[in-house]
Amino acid sequence: MKKSFLFLTMAVLAAALSFGISGRIHSNQSIPQPCSLEPLTEYLSLASEQVRRIEPMFAEHQRKRRDALLRREEAVAQLVDVLRSKDASKAEIDKATARVDTSQAELRRLMVGHLLQLKAVLTPAQSEKLFDLVGRRCLGSSCADGPSQLLKHQK
Repeated sequence: MKKSFLFLTMAVLAAALSFGISGRIHSNQSIPQPCSLEPLTEYLSLASEQVRRIEPMFAEHQRKRRDALLRREEAVAQLVDVLRSKDASKAEIDKATARVDTSQAELRRLMVGHLLQLKAVLTPAQSEKLFDLVGRRCLGSSCADGPSQLLKHQK
């Protein structure tokens, strides 16, 4: 029993360190710069009417994403604090880990909702091109950056 608790604690600590290191490496990305519609406009060959309809969607998504990222950062900080504690219980660790999981899930849901909003404005060919991009960039990741951020990383 003691060995399994020690193993669980070490696994959670490793995960928290991974979050912490990743957060430090990407600290300039934790509070995102405003997402630009320009790369997506060019990539998908959006018409001016499409851009007009999509602009408010991007602004709202960025606001919600920024808030969700702050909640995730708070959840990760709380997990690290719990792990630092000398006498943290398994229940406290589980609760803090669940909060991090919940914040990650919120970011994924926001991204999916944003993609569905965009899809409603796009032609079938544009939609296919968008989801091809998302599929290439997001497999195995949280996909929380958004489509225009994905274009920045594409090469």
